[in-house]
Amino acid sequence: MTEYQKTYIEQKSTEIVAIEPGSSAEKQGLQVGDVITKINGGDVTENPEKLIEVLQNSTENSLNLEIERNSSILQIS
Repeated sequence: MTEYQKTYIEQKSTEIVAIEPGSSAEKQGLQVGDVITKINGGDVTENPEKLIEVLQNSTENSLNLEIERNSSILQIS
């Protein structure tokens, strides 16, 4: 588990607190402060551990994310 993943669990939040340079998250346009609300249609706001589980077990090249940024809901895939 990376330090970024540990931070999600410790904060009990799905807010992005850091993005690794060159990562898929950076390439897809995710930003620090974004809050991931859904992954592939499933709600993760009440269970940040589920977010980590999905990310660790994902065999897909891309995930469909719903995020909240500045009070707006955005779709990222």
